[in-house]
Amino acid sequence: MARLPYLEPEEVAPEYRDMLKRNTNLHKLLVNSPDMARAFNGIGNFI
Repeated sequence: MARLPYLEPEEVAPEYRDMLKRNTNLHKLLVNSPDMARAFNGIGNFI
C-alpha cells in the first residue's frame, strides 16, 4: 500500500495534468510533488 495517494487527473491542478498522460501508478504518485515529477520526467527525456 502506498503512503501517498495515487492522484487522478481531476484531483490535480490543470497546469500539472499533462504529467498524467502516461496513466501509470508511478506518475500518479509522482504528481503529489509536481516539481519533483517534472525533474523526474526531464531525466527520462535526457536519457
